[in-house]
Amino acid sequence: MWSLFFFDQRYKQLFRPYSTILSGRLHYSYHWSGENDTLICRWDNTPHFPKLEKFPHHIHRNEDQVIHGKPINIFDVLGEIEKTLNK
Repeated sequence: MWSLFFFDQRYKQLFRPYSTILSGRLHYSYHWSGENDTLICRWDNTPHFPKLEKFPHHIHRNEDQVIHGKPINIFDVLGEIEKTLNK
């Protein structure tokens, strides 16, 4: 696994991607965290929120908020991070 660091005027940010294919299915987790490893956002398809629309794809907006997601790849995630950092 590799990591990518972003540095902006506020603080250091870390992006850790993970993806693998198991039993013919793509499993992914794209974790974006800030200083002190505080979660900013994580996109994944771990099947632990079956009641969400578009299960198993979901987004952790912080430690307490999980919303439905959609199938996503690393390039889309990096685009979302770029949009956020450019605000």
